[in-house]
Amino acid sequence: MTLIGADVVAKIKTVYDSGVDVRHILDEDAELVQYVREMFRTNGDVVKRLNECLSRNNVSVSDVREGCLEVTFTCENVESFRNFRGLYCSGELEHILCKAFCFKFGNKGLKSVKLTITMQ
Repeated sequence: MTLIGADVVAKIKTVYDSGVDVRHILDEDAELVQYVREMFRTNGDVVKRLNECLSRNNVSVSDVREGCLEVTFTCENVESFRNFRGLYCSGELEHILCKAFCFKFGNKGLKSVKLTITMQ
């Protein structure tokens, strides 16, 4: 059996400072989704390091969805899936996502993001 392309859906939970007014979090998360979507669509400066890291491992971002923030990563083959799994398990993927997106929203109370992927 040959794996040709596999999508991995990552759920990204936002973590805000405890002093932030909870009523504004939904608005901030919606704005963050739009920002993340636009950055990946245009290969913006904030995602260049992430895209380079993913590209070296034959992985790309193929979709960003609302709800909780969901990012779909597409792995080209078995090896790229293994590489992606390594990035996730080591915490490097979450670290790069935090560096890419928390800075812009830090003044609105965004402290970090937590990445959750269910892998078999």
